[in-house]
Amino acid sequence: MKFKLSHLVLILIILLATGCERTSDTTNQFITDFLNQKSIQVYKSEIQRTRVNFFPKSKTLVYSFWKKEIFNKNGNLFLHLYLKDSALLPESRKEHGFINLSIKNEDVLVMDSLNFYILKDLSPYGELDGFSTGQYIGTKRTWYSKHQIKSAPQKNIEIVKNKLSILNNAKGQIAGPANKISFINHLVVTDAILVFNEKNTLNIFLSQESPEVYLTFNLEAEFFKYKYSLSFFEEMEGGRALDQIPLFNQNTLNLNLANNKVSAVKIKVPNQAKRMALLREEPRKPTVLFSTNID
Repeated sequence: MKFKLSHLVLILIILLATGCERTSDTTNQFITDFLNQKSIQVYKSEIQRTRVNFFPKSKTLVYSFWKKEIFNKNGNLFLHLYLKDSALLPESRKEHGFINLSIKNEDVLVMDSLNFYILKDLSPYGELDGFSTGQYIGTKRTWYSKHQIKSAPQKNIEIVKNKLSILNNAKGQIAGPANKISFINHLVVTDAILVFNEKNTLNIFLSQESPEVYLTFNLEAEFFKYKYSLSFFEEMEGGRALDQIPLFNQNTLNLNLANNKVSAVKIKVPNQAKRMALLREEPRKPTVLFSTNID
């Protein structure tokens, strides 16, 4: 009896541990990998189903939540910003020593039935000493994290943000992470520059920090009735292709189309590559949609 009971307890523990983990499609896995590789994780709790990541260079804060009922149970979300120069605080905030940044329901991006995110751009608030964030019910915090920001060289991402703003406004969208494709784009520009856009259906970004290319897709468009690949060449003009990479297979496309209507991939640039081109497969021969030299 003891033997069977111990096995039952072990099974229950495994089931509980598994229940705390997120099942993830390729889109949410891309977001998780990007956050893990490119940002600082300032808080994570499997119990609270919450993770908070910070990009120091772009001053971007990203909340990841899974299981909305847990998020709702944890109460109100707060974000306090501590300025390096406290004299710049508004009069109404000087006695508190921080800016209380409101987070509204419309800030929450629902990626699918399980995963949702909040992206907050902290750059408009100038030089920050740090921030604190968490959730509370009444006077009790359900979770809390405080992060001190170390001085770091600032790269100019305003041009990229302006491009995305113009791109989104042209489509009648809010110039911010107000929808799924826009959220992923704003996430990627913390590390990369937008180099190609096709009607906000396909976006190509070139990383400034590493030999990588990011592609984001809006899967609701007719654009994806074709097959696409990204080719890398060893010459600025002509030359042989070092590699030709299909952008997605049908299984991946169907999975993301069913779950969240968007997708994103990261592709490593070959060491000898000096040029890349986006190709669309057609009956007679591939059509080159975009080509650029790689610095």
